[in-house]
Amino acid sequence: MRNKAKSDNRRKRVRRLVHTIRQQHKQQQKKIDLLCKDMVEAHTIFSSKLEQVCFSSRMFEKLISCSTQEQVFEAIEKTFTSTFKDMRISIYLNQSESFVYHSNNQFIELPINQHQLEACFSCELCTNIAQSPSICTIEDMADMAIQENLSLLKDITIAAIPLIKFGPTVGFVLVWRAIENPLTRMQLEMLASTSSGIAKALTRIPAPIAQEVD
Repeated sequence: MRNKAKSDNRRKRVRRLVHTIRQQHKQQQKKIDLLCKDMVEAHTIFSSKLEQVCFSSRMFEKLISCSTQEQVFEAIEKTFTSTFKDMRISIYLNQSESFVYHSNNQFIELPINQHQLEACFSCELCTNIAQSPSICTIEDMADMAIQENLSLLKDITIAAIPLIKFGPTVGFVLVWRAIENPLTRMQLEMLASTSSGIAKALTRIPAPIAQEVD
């Protein structure tokens, strides 16, 4: 009888021990899963930042060799559109009070053409965008000033990147493409990482004010 009691107690201790080990294993597995998740997130952030740095470097390398505003405009378009396909850009400069450069990708079919799009932007809206401290989405633009022609923009993905150089605003770069291929926040942040360099390049060049291009 006494041996049976000892045997029962031994089995109970073994079961408790097994249960404890299993609980510890589950806790360790949860910690490992969390650690792996944190490592993946950290790697994603690092890769994104590295990609952003490489993109900015490519842009700045092109800007260094530019001696005219037209060359700066072309460098912006080539760098932007080679990285993000099927994109169009327009560049607005405060000194000209107008859009002075337009991409000319005839292979991209969009529900709105260049002139229709730019007609949506009043002087007030352009000023507000240029003075914005951050990327302007279509929602931001709507809050600023776009009114009567807003419906023309509903079928495209569009954003404006202010060009700011240590306080003074130079203008902004308008980027857009088909709504089926929306511009992500990460992509816009990558484009915006070049804004100060572009602003500096445009202000250092003693060129006449660019004429509006049809």
